[in-house]
Amino acid sequence: VLLLGSDHRTTGGGYRTDTMIVVSTVPETKEVSAVSVPRDVAQFPLPEGGVYGPKVNGLYSTYLERVGGEGHAGAGPLMKVTFANALGIEIDYYVFIGFGGVVELIDAVGGVEVTLEETYSDPSYQVSPSEIGVTFPAGVNQLDGERALIFARSRKGDNDFERARRQQLLVAAAVKAVAERGLDQLPELIEMAKPHISTDLPIEAYDLLFEVVGSSDVDEARREVLGPPTYAVPAGGTDYALQLEVVRDLAQELFGLVDGAE
Repeated sequence: VLLLGSDHRTTGGGYRTDTMIVVSTVPETKEVSAVSVPRDVAQFPLPEGGVYGPKVNGLYSTYLERVGGEGHAGAGPLMKVTFANALGIEIDYYVFIGFGGVVELIDAVGGVEVTLEETYSDPSYQVSPSEIGVTFPAGVNQLDGERALIFARSRKGDNDFERARRQQLLVAAAVKAVAERGLDQLPELIEMAKPHISTDLPIEAYDLLFEVVGSSDVDEARREVLGPPTYAVPAGGTDYALQLEVVRDLAQELFGLVDGAE
């Protein structure tokens, strides 16, 4: 599944996807893998050949413009095909969620817990018009929806690659919180999230996916961020380009390789 988190809210905002994570689970072994593509990755390979030159978090907006009236139902599948090509894998589904959906979903499950090995501080994060700066101490942090959104968005305390790792922690925590609510609560959560989410995951697959993910140990998931020095190299300014051969070797290990990637 390609998970896309966007800065869009129902009250406004754009469609930059600052969260881009490919997540896979194996029902037989209950193994979970997650690979993040950071926003600072540029020169992203396209299925039709060539590359998308700017930072990859702008690609979704480009696809929205291309598909016109199809909207998310057109742009989402294009992102899925593009990321599958870049990583050399099959991606079955995409899920696009706006920031408003993140806040509502996490509040609906009673908040989430994330554990940090070190304190993280971003002194320049604009929390509100009258409050600047945010800190998440080492140890267990209990986050409501708005606090979780800050946790996912803040990056100036370190860099975008570390932010991608924090986003993976938040996704794992949200999955655990949803699973703890039980299958009978799933329809209510789905209905609540509808205004904020676009996906091609068929409704009949929700229960099965819930059961598979809920029975998996997300804390033991294999998590990777496609950043330097192993998976990406500087490409000018703040941009990075993927080391495609190394990235696809990782994808083969975690997800299974597909022939024909450009």
